[in-house]
Amino acid sequence: MGTDAIPSLLILYRLPVSLNCVQTSGRMAFPPVTNSRTPRVVIVGAGMAGIAAAQRLQRLASSRLQLTVLEASERIGGRIRSSEFNGERMELGATWIHGIDGSPIFKLATRIGAMDGGQQPWEGQDGFLRNELVRTEGGSEVDENIVRPVADLFDDLLEQVKDVDSCRADAHHSIGTFLRDGLDRFLVEQRQAALAAGRRPWNDNDESLRQARGLFRSKEYSERIVTGADCLTELDVGGYQEYKEFPGPHRTIGKGYSTVMRELSSVLPDQTVQFGKKVDRILWNQTTSAFPVSVHCQDGSVEYADHVLITVSLGVLKRATLAASRTDVPPGAEKRKKEDADVVIGGGLFSPALPEWKLESIARLGFGVVDKVFINLEPADGGQHTPLHLVFSSSDENGDDEADRDEHRRGGGGGGGGRRPAWLRKTFAIYPINKKSHVLVTWFAGREALLTEAQTEEELMKGITDTLAKFGFPRGSCKGLVRSKWGTDPLFQGSYSYVKNGSTCDDMQLLAEPLPTSSDDDLFAAAAAAAVGAGIAVTPPPLQLLFAGEATERHYYSTVHGAYLSGLREADRLLQHYDVI
Repeated sequence: MGTDAIPSLLILYRLPVSLNCVQTSGRMAFPPVTNSRTPRVVIVGAGMAGIAAAQRLQRLASSRLQLTVLEASERIGGRIRSSEFNGERMELGATWIHGIDGSPIFKLATRIGAMDGGQQPWEGQDGFLRNELVRTEGGSEVDENIVRPVADLFDDLLEQVKDVDSCRADAHHSIGTFLRDGLDRFLVEQRQAALAAGRRPWNDNDESLRQARGLFRSKEYSERIVTGADCLTELDVGGYQEYKEFPGPHRTIGKGYSTVMRELSSVLPDQTVQFGKKVDRILWNQTTSAFPVSVHCQDGSVEYADHVLITVSLGVLKRATLAASRTDVPPGAEKRKKEDADVVIGGGLFSPALPEWKLESIARLGFGVVDKVFINLEPADGGQHTPLHLVFSSSDENGDDEADRDEHRRGGGGGGGGRRPAWLRKTFAIYPINKKSHVLVTWFAGREALLTEAQTEEELMKGITDTLAKFGFPRGSCKGLVRSKWGTDPLFQGSYSYVKNGSTCDDMQLLAEPLPTSSDDDLFAAAAAAAVGAGIAVTPPPLQLLFAGEATERHYYSTVHGAYLSGLREADRLLQHYDVI
C-alpha cells in the first residue's frame, strides 16, 4: 500500500493528521486528543473494580470527565454480597481480606470502622476455627499420628510449589501432579522408616493408609476452594508461583464487605450508577458517530462514550466472546435459558470482535465456580457445634469412582440407597461460622458447586444432614438454609479466575491491555507505517476499551484487593491520558 491510500484511510477512520505518533516496544502509542466537549467515560459493571475506578475518577476529575456506570443487576458489589441469616452476618461471595499488612481493603475497612461487627455476630469473627474433629465416614476419628504428618506434608508441599528453586514450572505439569508426587514420596519414606524400625509398614489394605490418602484428598479439596479450579491438575505451576498475598492474618469484615462498597460509592452523584442495564452490544472503532464507542443495553438504551471500562467477570467475557456451547455443564446443573443471558453468545458482545491475541488470552485462562451453603442447625444436645473435617472413603486415588461418575450422570441429587450425594463427596469440612453460632457453612467447587446449584433447598438440607449423620454428627433440628449460585448466575458465570495449564500470568496482562493498539487492525497498521514514512501521523481514537477486574491482575488475581487495584490502575490510565495526574 502506497501513500496515495492514506487520505481515504484518514477519512474512513476520522483520523486527525496533526498529532505525532510515538513508537514504544514495537507498538504505536497515541498521545491524548484534546476536544472541546467533555470526554465521556462509561464503566460496565458496579463490582469492586468498577466502583473503585468510578470513585477515583469522580474524586480527581469530576469536572473533566462525564461518568456513567452501567450495572446489570439492582445492586452494587458484584461478587461481593453480604447477607444475614439467623441474626448473624455472613458473606455469600467474597469473604476474606487476604493478609492485612499493606492491604488497601483492610486500610479502608479500618478507617470506616467496618472491621468490628459490634453486637451482631458475623462469619469468621474468631478467625479460622481450630481444634477441628477429623472424622471418616462411619464416625471414626482419625488418629493425630496420621492427621499431623499428612497436614504438615500438604502444607510443606504447597510452600515448595511457591519456591521457584524447589519447583520449576517447566519440570511439573500442574500443581496436582506435584502434590501427588510428593504424597507418593512421603508414603515410600514412611514404609522405609517402618521397616527400618522393625514395624509393620502400611499396605493397601491398611486402614491407616486409607485414612492418610483420604485426608490428603480432603486437603486437595480445600485447595480447590482456595484456587477455584475444578481439579488441581488444571493449575499451572508458574501462575501459582506468581500469585501474592499481603502479609499478616486473613480477616473477615465485621460489618460486611458490602460496607466497603457503600463507602466507595458514596462519593458518586445520584444517577451515576444506572441499575438494570444489561449490556447487549459494545460497538467500538466507530466512524459514523461523534463518539468512537457506543454501549447498547437490552432495554434499548444506548450510551455513547470516548472510553468504556469493562469490568465484567472473566466468566462473562468467556461466554460473550467464545462460540462454544455449554457442554461443560455437568448433568444436573441448570442450563441457562438464552433469554436470561446478559450477553449474546458467540462473540456478539463486541463489534468489531476483540483482537485474536486478547480472545486467546480469555480462552486460555481458567475461571472457576465456588459456592457456599449455610445451614441453620440446632445442636441435638443443645450445646455448640464443633468444626468437622470430612475424610470420605473412596475406591480410587481421585475420590471419583465409578459410582461417583454414575451419580454425576444422573444429576447428583442422590443420597438414595444409603449413598451420600455426589455433590458432597468433594467438600472438605463443615463448621460453625463463629464459635457460638448454630449456622454451619460448607464450601463447594467446580462440578460439585454446579450440582449444588441444581438442587432444591430441601435436597441440600437432607443431603447435608444425612451425610453429617454418617460422620457421627448428632442429628439436630434444621431451621433453614442460605446458599450462593455464582455458576449459573448469568451476570457472573462463576466465582474467580485462576491460571490454567496452557496459560500464564502474561495472559492476565494481555487481558488488561487497552484497545485499540496499532497492531490490532491490518488497515490501521498499514496506514500508520505508511503515514510515519510520509511524515503524517495516523491516530485512532485512543483508549476506547479498557479492562479491569481481578482476572487482569497477574499477582493478585482471584481477590477483592486485586479487583480494587485493577480499577485504580485503569482510572489512573485515563487520568494520565488527560494530564490530571
